[in-house]
Amino acid sequence: MSPLMRELTREAEERGRDAGRKEGLQTGLARGLREGRQDGIQEGIRAGLKAGREEGREEGQIRLLESQLAQRFGSVPDTVHSRLASLSATQVEAVALRLVTADTLEGALVELRAL
Repeated sequence: MSPLMRELTREAEERGRDAGRKEGLQTGLARGLREGRQDGIQEGIRAGLKAGREEGREEGQIRLLESQLAQRFGSVPDTVHSRLASLSATQVEAVALRLVTADTLEGALVELRAL
């Protein structure tokens, strides 16, 4: 093979490698973005479900506490309902434990105000 043919062959191989690298990079980036989006969507769904379950638990605890108040003391004012709705799960649990010893709704409300 002549020197000119070798040089042309070498240049063609180099251009081919460069084109292959470029195409591989573009394909890899596109695939990475697709997979990254999918991973992000899945992670978002998992986080949303977890947050929803936690919120549901907290709402259930509040409803249970409201039922306990009503069962023990009769009618419960709307102000108590709105105060309970603003409590965290930890606070709801603390109030529920304190309500065990309350003799009156007013006594229970004093415990609610202590938080």
